[in-house]
Amino acid sequence: MTWPTTTIDTTQMDIGTDDPSQARVQIKQMADNINAIKDAKGAANGVASLDAGGKVLTSQIPALSVAEGGTGITTYAVGDILYASAAGVLSKLSAGTAGWVLKTNGPGNAPSWVAQSLSGAITGSGLTQSTAKLLGRTTAGTGVIEEISVGSGLTLSGGVLDTASQSGYTLLGTLTTTSGTTQTLSGLDLTSYKFLKIILNGVSHAIGGGGSLLLGGKIISAASSSAAANLYGGVEIDLTTGVLSGATVLINVPASYAAGDITAYTSSSTSIAFIWSGGAAFDAGSIKVYGVK
Repeated sequence: MTWPTTTIDTTQMDIGTDDPSQARVQIKQMADNINAIKDAKGAANGVASLDAGGKVLTSQIPALSVAEGGTGITTYAVGDILYASAAGVLSKLSAGTAGWVLKTNGPGNAPSWVAQSLSGAITGSGLTQSTAKLLGRTTAGTGVIEEISVGSGLTLSGGVLDTASQSGYTLLGTLTTTSGTTQTLSGLDLTSYKFLKIILNGVSHAIGGGGSLLLGGKIISAASSSAAANLYGGVEIDLTTGVLSGATVLINVPASYAAGDITAYTSSSTSIAFIWSGGAAFDAGSIKVYGVK
């Protein structure tokens, strides 16, 4: 471009015998030249534009290195993330699969995209993985997943989770009552349960006459005759108090028996035994025993 300036005459500005007045005129002209360049700046905001011969094509400009304030990378895609892959080196991590999360792989390692998972360490104000904690919602169908304390509506007993409103039934064993005078269910841990639920399914004996089905020496059901009066029904035993619960424990009760025949019963902590009175042998049916917490 043609600069809007006047040539400076320096002949009166280089030795001590030069005319000072002439030097002052030339120095003022130098200042005028500077102001003229500033006035010609146009839209360049104080920077004089270059003519076509002084311009450089952008295609000829190389990628700037990190040390020079650049990235060293010339192309990007939507979702790319920059990270330091080595000292003084920037790299790009392409966008991950939809729904995946960015995971740090520790100092000195590049980050990566991974599928969402609750495995591994979970920390923060909401999730602590504390003992006796569950993950869930306190409001059905809505809200965030949060920790729920076991003990408020839920209890843990021997590693088994129970709800406060509904206790679970655990089948402790099934006795096939088709032979023998005594049927025993052993190897139990009755101390873990509050109740025993005993279900009689067609239990009978092989001799004539009446007979009573005994548990721990106490009558739990009475038959009015022989095998024709098979026993069906349920009996509940309170293991906390050791008492056969109420008059309803009598099943198929004949006139000769009354609720008063049922008295206190203290259970063994490891076994229960069923026997027919009079030494009669079992000949049909089965007995299921459930533990109730």
